[in-house]
Amino acid sequence: AADPRHQGLELWLAEFPQPRPPRETWSQNPVFQQLDAQFTKANEENPEYTGLHFMTADEVEECWQLLRQSLHSVSYETLAHVPT
Repeated sequence: AADPRHQGLELWLAEFPQPRPPRETWSQNPVFQQLDAQFTKANEENPEYTGLHFMTADEVEECWQLLRQSLHSVSYETLAHVPT
């Protein structure tokens, strides 16, 4: 993701899938603005967690976002009770 010739999956696009808009338009996108504001607020309110796992809307996020779509993510067992 650090190489601009390759694409990573930024958190805001993982949370709200859509065709990838040009990067220079992201700051005007209402979906991006909303998620960016939520992360800014969360980072300010919980700096201890931010020190462990800093997240912003425009950063590439871990693969668990993609894995959720195929039901192979640990997010289900860590975020909610899922009956077996």
